[in-house]
Amino acid sequence: MRPIPLDINAGNFIDSYRSIGYSMETAIADIIDNSIAANATEIRINMVWEDYEKSRPYVEIIDNGIGMSDSELIEAMRFACKSPLELRDVSDLGRFGLGLKSASFSQCRVFTVVSKRERFSLGCKRWNIDFIKENGFQVLDCTADEVGMSDSLIYEHGTVVRWTDLDQLNIPEEAETSQKDKYWRQIMKRVHDHISITYGSFKNKIEFFFNDNPIELWDPFLVDNLGTKVVTDEFIILDGHQIKITTYILPNKLEESELAKATMGKSLSELQGFYLYRSNRLIKYGGWFNLPKMTNREAYRLARIRIDIDNSMDLSWHIDVKKENASLPPAVVDKFLNFAKAARTKSASIFRSKGKTLRRTNSNDLNASFLWSYGVKGTKAFYAINRENPMVKSLLNSLEGSQKDLFEMLIKSLENYIPVQSLIETESKSEGTYVENEASDISDSEIERTFLELIDSMIEDDNCEFFTAAKFLRGMEPFVNHLEIVDKIIKKKEEESAI
Repeated sequence: MRPIPLDINAGNFIDSYRSIGYSMETAIADIIDNSIAANATEIRINMVWEDYEKSRPYVEIIDNGIGMSDSELIEAMRFACKSPLELRDVSDLGRFGLGLKSASFSQCRVFTVVSKRERFSLGCKRWNIDFIKENGFQVLDCTADEVGMSDSLIYEHGTVVRWTDLDQLNIPEEAETSQKDKYWRQIMKRVHDHISITYGSFKNKIEFFFNDNPIELWDPFLVDNLGTKVVTDEFIILDGHQIKITTYILPNKLEESELAKATMGKSLSELQGFYLYRSNRLIKYGGWFNLPKMTNREAYRLARIRIDIDNSMDLSWHIDVKKENASLPPAVVDKFLNFAKAARTKSASIFRSKGKTLRRTNSNDLNASFLWSYGVKGTKAFYAINRENPMVKSLLNSLEGSQKDLFEMLIKSLENYIPVQSLIETESKSEGTYVENEASDISDSEIERTFLELIDSMIEDDNCEFFTAAKFLRGMEPFVNHLEIVDKIIKKKEEESAI
């Protein structure tokens, strides 16, 4: 056998290399990881588009980390400058030695790095895709003055990464100025929120700024809320490495401001489940890692389980190059299944107690709030479907003739054939592990659609305003148990009305 050398076509390689699948926010996060590894205490993200018609946008990430000497900068610009198998410092958030290059090339055709280490002179290097296609893999040595970045490093030491010629924004050149502004602001919000979510554990350690404004970092566990409960805080061992498991149960009642902090624009139900942190950096959150029979349910929305691993466990967890996906190691599936079951049971018991308190408080009241109402015939108590509940009432009023008769018969049958004895038996055997009865999944979209349809019905039938109807329905079942969804609808309407 004899080896045959095969040269790499630089142009074809770089075009393929760029298609690794980064979004703007995950690409910027990869650069931030390098800043954290460089012991930065301040990290600034600037996304600038000064004139939508006359200029092009650029992105820069600035840190006050230790910086790099000229030789270190050249090495950092090298592809795969570190092996993923190499033993790293626990604070090193890198993975393949590709982050700077892969993240940058995924978003722009030109990126420039300016860096200064204490007692070394300022260094500046640039990769340019068009130059690579003509000349092969040759990094450009330049000065900060040459590239207009002499004032970009505002610290005595640190690094600046600037992306120019951004060609992956999907913002049409021919779009109106207002549309460009809208798209650009959407991208900026995604980046801002992603930083807040991903680096929440660095609160009080690193200050993050977005276009010179401080970023409030996300705490999904509301640790400062006295109502948050820590139900497990322990370690398990996998291949000689520690995995820390902390189970949090959020408070059942949250003020609107705290609910907004806990959800970051999503619902509590969407965010239940596991949160995987790699060296304090969030990798994956929400959901139950596809564990058997583990799906999101409303009763489990208060359960959040934090998993802490270090950067020596990347292979076990199949951490990908973008650091946004991971898989549960088979060896710990059973243990995590137990953690999940315990957290879900605790969440369901709190969720259940809220419902009991609500019904007991109103047990003698045929208030429209509830789907079931309480009554007494002679000496016997009974529960009946509440015909005054807006959802039941609206459907009854929409039916006529035989359809209405059939629906009435269905209601009466449901009332008369509740499996009371079976419910009592199930309750008696629960031993504190009661799980909320959820015979049917109710999705967020179903709640939203029904809420809006009933508002429209009330506006038409009762001649009332949107907010009057919304406030009335907000206290009704099922909506009272999905306040994070309905409050989002009301808030959106308020914002639209204020424009």
